[in-house]
This record gives sequence, C-alpha cells and structure tokens, in this order.
Amino acid sequence: MSEIRPSIFQYSDYRAFVRDLLKTYPKKGHGQFRKLSEALKTNTVTISQIFKGKRDLTVDQAYETAIFFGLKDAEEECFLLLVELSRSYLPRYRARLEEKLKAMRRDAQDLKKSLPPIQEISNEAKARFYSDWRYSAIRILCSIPKYQDPAKISALLNIPSAQLMEHFEFLMKYDLVKRKSGKYILGAASTYLDAGSPFVQHRQMTWRLKAHEFMQSQSGKTKNLFFTGPCSISERNFETFREELNQVVKKFVAKLESEPPEQLACFNIDFFRMS
Repeated sequence: MSEIRPSIFQYSDYRAFVRDLLKTYPKKGHGQFRKLSEALKTNTVTISQIFKGKRDLTVDQAYETAIFFGLKDAEEECFLLLVELSRSYLPRYRARLEEKLKAMRRDAQDLKKSLPPIQEISNEAKARFYSDWRYSAIRILCSIPKYQDPAKISALLNIPSAQLMEHFEFLMKYDLVKRKSGKYILGAASTYLDAGSPFVQHRQMTWRLKAHEFMQSQSGKTKNLFFTGPCSISERNFETFREELNQVVKKFVAKLESEPPEQLACFNIDFFRMS
C-alpha cells in the first residue's frame, strides 16, 4: 500500500470505507474483490451486488471481511457495527447503534488509547521537564548512538557543560536517562501527556518557540517544513481532516519504532476552530 489507510471511524457506510481502502492498494485494489469472494466462499456477482448497495454483508461475512482487510480490534468492531447499522431498519435500534458509533469515534480520537502502555513520571517531575525544551531534547538525543556523549550534546544544543550535567542529574533521577558503559541512554520512564494535562501548554509553547527560532535561522533550507494556513472550511471537511491528521500522527508514532533513530526532530501540528 502506498497511501495512508482511511480511518473507518470517519465513515457511516462500510461500503464507502472498503472502496476507499482499496484505493490504497497496488493497482487500486484490482482483483481484491475476487480474492474476497474466495475468502467468503461466495461468487464475485454477490460481492459486486453488496458493494454497489443492492444487498448487505451478513454478520458472518462482515467478520470475515474485517479479517481479510486486516482490521485491528477496534476497527473490526466498528466495521461490524456499520454492517449492523446498514442492515437495521427500526428507528429506535438504529438510534442506539448510532450512539455506539459516536462513542467509538470519540475513543478513536483519544490518541493515548492507541499508544503502548507507558511508565509515567510524577506530576512534580513533569512540571520541571516540560518547563524547558532542553530536557526533552537531551533525552531524545540519548536515543541516538552518535549523540550519547555529553560533549556532543553540549556542542549541538549550545548548552554549557556544567548546566548540561544539571539536566542529566534530573533526567537520571526519574529514570528518563541512564548511564551505561560510559554512555547516556534512554531510561525506562516515559512522558506522555493527554489533552487535558496542565503541562500540555508548556510543552507546546517551548517547542513552538524553538520552531520559530529555526524558521528564522534555517530560512531557505528545504529539509525543514513550516506551514501556516488560515482558511474558511466546512464543518464536514474540518471533522474529516481532523481524523486524517489523527491517522497521520498514529502513523508517525509507528514509524518512530520501525527504524533506528539518527536525528533530533520536532513534529508540530496545529489545527483549530476560531469561530
């Protein structure tokens, strides 16, 4: 697949989701309906009728279809719910299903629920950690082999050695960084903030100020990307794009684990209503 997979949580029709999902496959999913018909032990005519809206998947077929497309647990549950919603016709039952769908969408927007379990530091430690971008930068650099030397970190971040060691002492105290064989590496603790944390604003401000500094000092360098786009937008497009950005963030987090770290970088996104 070459494109970002669509998020089923932004769909009200399972057929539309499948059609958009197939667009991310090689050759736009050509031949996949034939393979799906084989997996469901039916014929291609039936599959064609289903995805043209002339009939519905059965509950069993919906489950096998979710497996066929590799949907994860929450995605699978949403897909089955969309099929059930399509098959239902009694108003009260449809209303109940639609409420369940809204709840699933709210859960899907909570990024913390999609991330691996973490060992969080105390609020007291977070207050200091998020007061200055340097703590986070030093910790991240300790994940990159070529920067696991205080002298190199001091030179890169322009922090005097004495001050840098004060930062290291704090990071080691809370197991955010540890020393091993003369090198400073990542500790076991982690620092995730949910949207309601009082420390979110501190983190955003310190790193956005750093982004502004780089925007001025790195002008003309194409490897960096800075974009600001005030706009007018429909409510539907706002909700759709917000979910797409959620998927981009999840994909970004997944990619961080897929290859060894080599560079220190910062990924900022702001997308908000003003009216």
